[in-house]
Amino acid sequence: MKSILWIITTTKDTPLTVQHAFHQAQTQDVQLAVLFVLDPRLAGSFTHDYEDSSKRKFSDLEMRAAGKNVVLKTLLKKGDIAQECVNAIRELKPTEIIFTKMRGSQFSRFFFSTAADKVKTAAGCPVTVIEEKEG
Repeated sequence: MKSILWIITTTKDTPLTVQHAFHQAQTQDVQLAVLFVLDPRLAGSFTHDYEDSSKRKFSDLEMRAAGKNVVLKTLLKKGDIAQECVNAIRELKPTEIIFTKMRGSQFSRFFFSTAADKVKTAAGCPVTVIEEKEG
């Protein structure tokens, strides 16, 4: 099944990205695969908290998807964020990849920009980066 890969880099509310991802899935009539990677280098001792937060986020997205007739596939992976994203790209061969960019610390900007660069290199499809403001 064709799919859009939405890589979630935060469990915070991302209304612009949610709107775009669901719109694209409906317009293209494809599955929306949502990937959240628990990277121990970033999560550290908070891995369990992030895992719980990601499951709550997935549950919320599943309810929204049902209301919009969007087929949703959730993927929760543990490991290096760049490598897990590349693995998902190879497995799914998406028609589009969606990222959320949020303002953050210098470290998180470097960390996620490095992963985003690897994703863009491996993509083989359009990569859409949506900038969200923290609110």
